[in-house]
Amino acid sequence: MTDPKANLTTERNGIPIGAKAASSWLYVYPSGFEKLLLYVKKKYNNPLIYITENGVDEYNNESLTLEEALADHMRINYYHSHLQFLNKAIK
Repeated sequence: MTDPKANLTTERNGIPIGAKAASSWLYVYPSGFEKLLLYVKKKYNNPLIYITENGVDEYNNESLTLEEALADHMRINYYHSHLQFLNKAIK
């Protein structure tokens, strides 16, 4: 928000960039992770990067049993896909 050349968007050409999370401003866009890392590498001469936070929120569903809630397929897929694109960026 402090970079005058940066903007926050959830759409490209009027189409959402990915699946919507529980927060209105948060969309799941794993390939964007790779694109961002490659941009920073090129723009800033391959700096050391620390990823200190990565996650997604979801809607609270109180009707789920504990076992159902722990089988958190949405979050498993979120981390799996982001780690795949991280791996692609590293390679």
